Amino acid sequence: EQSVLEPYALEALERLEPYCELAVLTNNTDYNLKENLGRLGLLPYLSCVAGRDSVPRLKPSPDGLLWVAAHYPDIPPERIVTIGDAMNDAQAAQAAGFAFVSYNNSRMEDWETNGVQPLLRLTRWDPPACRQILALLGD
Repeated sequence: EQSVLEPYALEALERLEPYCELAVLTNNTDYNLKENLGRLGLLPYLSCVAGRDSVPRLKPSPDGLLWVAAHYPDIPPERIVTIGDAMNDAQAAQAAGFAFVSYNNSRMEDWETNGVQPLLRLTRWDPPACRQILALLGD
């Protein structure tokens, strides 16, 4: 109930959605996830949403990311880019063999100390950030 949109988040989804499949995976419950995404107006842009009730094991296990990826059998693993703000996101992406982009606006993880080298480090969802994400996908 306290979740709020990051600046430009809705606009970023509008920019990215025509070019890629957008999914959300969280360690929160499926119910809370869908309630929050619906309240914030984000659900129409997402083709897959999954919380702790949908996946075998929570992040940092790769199980959730692999479960989401299985919904897109036509997308090769090397074209999957994950975006996260926490170390467990990076660890799950690394274990799944997927690219990782960090997004940190309010809290900063010490990526290097934990052996993580994000492909990008985003702090905003503005048009330049969207172009950087699409460039990673080759679009």
